[in-house]
Formats: sequence, C-alpha cells, structure tokens
Amino acid sequence: MTRISFIKDGYLVKGVKLSSLIFNKKKILVTDIKKVEINQDLENYFVISAIHYNNTSFEIKKIPNKNPALKELDLIRTYLNLNP
Repeated sequence: MTRISFIKDGYLVKGVKLSSLIFNKKKILVTDIKKVEINQDLENYFVISAIHYNNTSFEIKKIPNKNPALKELDLIRTYLNLNP
C-alpha cells in the first residue's frame, strides 16, 4: 500500500495505491489552487500543501528533510504554474 498524489483530468488527486488499483481519497481542481506552501508538522516532517480558494489545505507530499522538500516545492510550483 502506497500513498500517492497525482494530476489527472485537471484534478489534483490524493489516494492510496494497492498493487494496480488506486483508491481516491480526495481531489481538488487544479485551477482552484491559490498557492502551494511548505510547513513543518509536529513530527518534524516538511509538508507541502496546496491551498484552495476557500482556504482549505490539501496535503500533497510529506518529506523528512528540508532541502529535498524545498526542491520538491519549486518543482510543484513550476508544474502548476504558480509563483511564490
């Protein structure tokens, strides 16, 4: 079982992959994303989240180290065409 985030049909989808099946847990429209930010949680992981226009947070990825998390944040912002 693996947790994954991906873009499909204009939606940012977060789900669980079990062998070849993907179970969707949550999805938001890519055009409704206001910004992407990084925060540190209580377990000291760096969480990359997309902020929706109604100010709800959508966790994209959780990374234990800061520098790889910052690189991933830049990559996601570039892919979604969002400026910091």
